[in-house]
Amino acid sequence: MPKSERKNKWDDEFLRGLDKLPLEEARKQAIDLVSVGTTRDNRKNHLVRDLGNAKSSAEVSRIMYNAYLSGSGMGSLNSQWSRDYGRAG
Repeated sequence: MPKSERKNKWDDEFLRGLDKLPLEEARKQAIDLVSVGTTRDNRKNHLVRDLGNAKSSAEVSRIMYNAYLSGSGMGSLNSQWSRDYGRAG
């Protein structure tokens, strides 16, 4: 999918499908989506690093769900994840 089409692809269907893909394909799609986002570069780099270290497609899906919830204002306040990414940004 071209980046221009993926720009608004932070939807439930995309996120739900990540864990069903092979690990490398899930990583690639997630990193492509993160790369067109408007978040700060150091947060993008942190996400890309975590996605690269993911050991399963389910972990890629979890990382992307956390990023989606946080960006939508529905993340857990003061969670370990938000503290880690807060330091990154």
